[in-house]
Formats: sequence, structure tokens, C-alpha cells
Amino acid sequence: MKEEIVAVKTEAKRTTRLRRLPADPKILVAPGAYDGTGARLVQALGFQAIYMSGFETSASVLGEPDVGYLTMTQLTARSPLFLPSSICR
Repeated sequence: MKEEIVAVKTEAKRTTRLRRLPADPKILVAPGAYDGTGARLVQALGFQAIYMSGFETSASVLGEPDVGYLTMTQLTARSPLFLPSSICR
């Protein structure tokens, strides 16, 4: 139970930091990735944010360009792959 509370507090801090990034006067560079390996590479290079594009995800999952074949369910199912990287520090 205590671990769950800590996880929730940590997650809230990440979301707060993510919301504040666009307000920073510095330019925010957020490379795109489509899997956990790409997310870890982005983190290792020191970027503060990452985005998951529909085109990249469609190309990696279906081998096709993003023409509407990838469903929202399929796209959101890929998002947990990014969590271990803890991009927003």
C-alpha cells in the first residue's frame, strides 16, 4: 500500500513537471519515438520530453504509413513501453 502511494506522488510530480515545460522560456526539443528502446535513447541523450507519433507507431506496428489503420486502442497500448524510461525528470 505504501509503495502505491509513493508511486502516485511520483507520478503527480512528473505530470506537474511536464505541464511546466512549455512555460519555460527555453526551446523545448522533444524527439519522437515509437518504442521503449527509442525512449531510453532519448533519455540517455538528455532530452526533457518525448512524444509518440502516430506515423512512427503505425510504421513500427503495421509496417504501413499512418493512414488511419492504427486504432486509438493500439496506440494507447504502446504507451506503457515509455514509462520505464521516466522521460520527464
